[in-house]
Amino acid sequence: MKILAVDDDPSILEVLEAALSTLENYDVFTAMSAAEGLEILMDHPEMFQAALIDIQMPEMNGIELCREIRKLPDYTDTPLIVVTAMSQRSYISDAFRAGATDYVTKPFDLIDLRSRVASAVRQASRNVSKRASGTRDLSEALQLRNVTRFLGQDEYENYVMQISQSLTSKSSVVAIKVNNVKHLHDALEPEEFQAAMETVGKSISELTRQDGHMISYRGNGIFLCIRIGRYDVLPDSFELVLNREIYANKPDALAKVALNASVGDTAVLRSNSKVEALDALGAAIASAEERAESASLGPDMSRRILSNQSRSTEEKRVERRVYSRLLKDVMREDGPLEPNFGRQSR
Repeated sequence: MKILAVDDDPSILEVLEAALSTLENYDVFTAMSAAEGLEILMDHPEMFQAALIDIQMPEMNGIELCREIRKLPDYTDTPLIVVTAMSQRSYISDAFRAGATDYVTKPFDLIDLRSRVASAVRQASRNVSKRASGTRDLSEALQLRNVTRFLGQDEYENYVMQISQSLTSKSSVVAIKVNNVKHLHDALEPEEFQAAMETVGKSISELTRQDGHMISYRGNGIFLCIRIGRYDVLPDSFELVLNREIYANKPDALAKVALNASVGDTAVLRSNSKVEALDALGAAIASAEERAESASLGPDMSRRILSNQSRSTEEKRVERRVYSRLLKDVMREDGPLEPNFGRQSR
């Protein structure tokens, strides 16, 4: 099996090669530029199992390299581990948005690095095998690749662990749970359930794009949104607006499905420790699950919107335009609140 290490510092490459060559009989290939590393991946006849990438490199930096690697069809799941001296949270967030799996700051502990590489490779292999099996458990953390600022479950936890060490102020996390998700999972085909979760994820991403929340799907119909550097409380109308957005974005194939979600309370994500960061995620999830248990469709208007099964194609287009305008009106009435979940005009 093969690992690629990309760094413009030859001494770092020597250390990485020496440290990783003893890891489960990996062959370590090295490159001193992003362009050279990308060329190796594209031209080599066999796939690499992981890549270790520095950020600060001339011409194309490591974040750009991550983004380019993720465009390669064979490397959508391959662990990309950023190994860099840059510890600022802006670099961390940009790296994960570009497709990084994990983030290690220099100087690094060789034993810890070997452990993280091996763990990432094993998890990637398990994920690929699970998808190949064709089974879809409700608890499975789906990859929603069409959702902007989306991170897989493992990447999300690595992101939280890394970012928690660099926070200088409070941050916030909120969980959102799809109502009646078990019924949806049992009633829909795997592709339809995937499409339903994609719809919810895209709606969350659209409504939080101005504040740049990082989003993850945790399985069991639960989404997490983290806002770094600010403690933001969702406006009271956000759940209603979100469900209207879900309705407007729902594909025709899911027209007969009542798809809606409950929004939990915002939890504080402090910089004190990794344990407290994970506790905040747990508290946010528990709040969303509690709210989903007691959720109902609410007002008669919302019930009619979500359950009307006999609309023609033209009627659905008209309704979506109407609800799009309503959504914009609601956001204008609420703003500016903390956080600013307003939408940009289309």
